[in-house]
Amino acid sequence: ISNSFITPIDVVLLTQCIIQLKNYGNQFSITHIKNQLVKKYIENIGLMSFCDANYIAPQTINSIPSYTAMPIRRVERETMNTYINSTQNYFASICGEKDLTMLNLCLSELINNVYDHSYSKIGAYVFCQYYPTNNEIILCIGDLGLGIPESVNTYMANNDKTILSNIDCVKWALRERNTIGSFPYNAGKGLDNVNSFVKANNSSWQLFTNAVKLNGHPSGKRYSKIPFIIL
Repeated sequence: ISNSFITPIDVVLLTQCIIQLKNYGNQFSITHIKNQLVKKYIENIGLMSFCDANYIAPQTINSIPSYTAMPIRRVERETMNTYINSTQNYFASICGEKDLTMLNLCLSELINNVYDHSYSKIGAYVFCQYYPTNNEIILCIGDLGLGIPESVNTYMANNDKTILSNIDCVKWALRERNTIGSFPYNAGKGLDNVNSFVKANNSSWQLFTNAVKLNGHPSGKRYSKIPFIIL
């Protein structure tokens, strides 16, 4: 980490990688981080203390006023509503002019998607931060399970359907009613709901899965290949 500032996606990826390292008996020290601004940020948001406890951490969810953020948490289905409601209430208290009615839906759709499809051994991790200068809320939900292309093509192979390219797998998953499973509460609408919400609110979103990056904007979606697989 060499930049003086890191984003929520960096926080989530770093958290998951540290916990994965710990699960394999390896260690990670904050002394490995040379940039003092980054080190202070990581300390103040409680990233290292959370990694030490992982999901055994206390269930209390306290905001981080110094960075207008909600804490990094491993969120299970059983604890999902508590985290989401706390996040929505906190952001409503500091940026009341924003319409946050769909924030709950986006977070729940993406967290449910992890437990329905990714089979991540270390679960879903969430970090959310508000940036007053840009009047912008950034949410990040990540996992270390199966990527969309792998899940979709496994489904295709099991159902004697044509194997797709990585990008076409993501396009397939984003079409309404396409699903690799049959879940009565939301069959095939999760990612489509998120994309519709983002578009309606003149916002943007990014999806990283296997070697595919999706940039979603109100004007449309742009897909690109990335030269590495994000772990």
